[in-house]
Amino acid sequence: MADTLSVRVDGLKELDRELRGLGEKVARRALRSALNTGAQVIKKDAIARAPFLTGRLAKKSIYVKRTREKGNKFKEVYIIGVRTGRREGQKNRNAFYWFFSEFGTKFMAAKPFLVPAFESKKNEAIEKFKVKLKLN
Repeated sequence: MADTLSVRVDGLKELDRELRGLGEKVARRALRSALNTGAQVIKKDAIARAPFLTGRLAKKSIYVKRTREKGNKFKEVYIIGVRTGRREGQKNRNAFYWFFSEFGTKFMAAKPFLVPAFESKKNEAIEKFKVKLKLN
């Protein structure tokens, strides 16, 4: 069972050249904005598909997080996940049970929401990314 799914867009050497030509700060902002736009498409669908058990899973716990690969200023990674664990000083958004819903247990069948959201919206997310960077 994979614990991550990803879309990798290769063959965009022209985009890489263009971004580098804009200057580091502007290029990073443009890339970050375009990637976030695509990630939000998948997040929105995941929220719509999430089972409504306590309200935490569907509304509050699904998130988009940005990380960057060390040493490569133009490689950004966006993670769409579900919060687990309690955070001090915050409302309880612990949706630890998302994993049981997504993958099932020996006592219940899987009712996935993240994987189907990813699979159904990945192409739309790429299109939104391209539109945001005006690649069409």
